[in-house]
Amino acid sequence: MDSIAKLGPAYQKWYMDDGGIIGDTELLRKVWGILKSEGPDLGMFLNPKKCEWSWLNRECSEPCPIELVQLVPTDKIQMLGVPLGSDAFVADYVERELLPTTVKVTQQLVEFEDTQSAMYLLRLSFGIVRANHFMRTTPLCQWEEQAKKFDSTVHDATELIIKHNLPSDAYDQACVSTRFGGLGIRRAVDHAPIAFAASYNESEPWMNVAKANAQAPNPWTGKRSIG
Repeated sequence: MDSIAKLGPAYQKWYMDDGGIIGDTELLRKVWGILKSEGPDLGMFLNPKKCEWSWLNRECSEPCPIELVQLVPTDKIQMLGVPLGSDAFVADYVERELLPTTVKVTQQLVEFEDTQSAMYLLRLSFGIVRANHFMRTTPLCQWEEQAKKFDSTVHDATELIIKHNLPSDAYDQACVSTRFGGLGIRRAVDHAPIAFAASYNESEPWMNVAKANAQAPNPWTGKRSIG
């Protein structure tokens, strides 16, 4: 991607063949040309229908300048499974992607014949681990209600697995580490702010580099995700 870097985009990051690039319209046209001409030698063949373009200025009503590439509204941007749009879009996205699977999996654990194994799996594989992606990438303020629903689902599953109701103080104890006499059940609402802060802190050097490389703001700047 050195050829693209020489153009000086404000942002360029890739995960395998899934990438995101931010720059002005003319720069992104050049990027598209580079990917079309140099990509096949690297095994990358562009499929415009799987690519997206977004204007970072939500007031812009211009169509996508690249033929067959989908124009995604600013409020509905998402990359690598991370919703980056409006608060309403983020909440709906997390609700759709996290909760149905959580309900399905925890129901299977409840029906598991071995209580100890079910609790072990809930604690290490099918509890908060399922929410880790959003905890690390999305501010809790944008999906707090969904986090509460997630925690409630895990709470209900815990009681059904051990076949015993847990009063509030008892469940608080259950959410403590097993090292301190708890069951090791972790709540997303408790851990998400710290998880996101840790991710933000770890990525700050990269953000500073992106800011340093950014050019003067352009009201028609676009983002394109290559998939």
